[in-house]
Amino acid sequence: MSKVASGKIMKEIYEEAKISGELRSSMVQAVRGISKAQKRTQKILSKIRNNTIAHQDSDAMLQYELIDKVDINSAKETIEEYFEASHIFFDILPALLLEASTFPSLLSQYSSSEPNKSSKQDTVTGAPS
Repeated sequence: MSKVASGKIMKEIYEEAKISGELRSSMVQAVRGISKAQKRTQKILSKIRNNTIAHQDSDAMLQYELIDKVDINSAKETIEEYFEASHIFFDILPALLLEASTFPSLLSQYSSSEPNKSSKQDTVTGAPS
């Protein structure tokens, strides 16, 4: 999730889209939950992934040992945590999209878009001012 946009950029997006503080806070918490679960999942499964699936180490015994050493309960809990956090995110997303698609929000987004900042035009005639 962190690869999508930084917190600063998301704050700017929320401001331009006129997203309410309550919804912003809910989204921040949901994204943090996903990020936290993703990091835990990577920590548990990255060595296995790299040696058995992604890069396929030719040492079959190493692959077997890595898979055998997986703490299934820990992996299950971490994966459940990720899906629970994702569920919260996807529950909030429709409300965010509805709020971002209101007329005041769309007008704010349009007025702050790059082409509108650089080229000032008369709103009636469309001619440059």
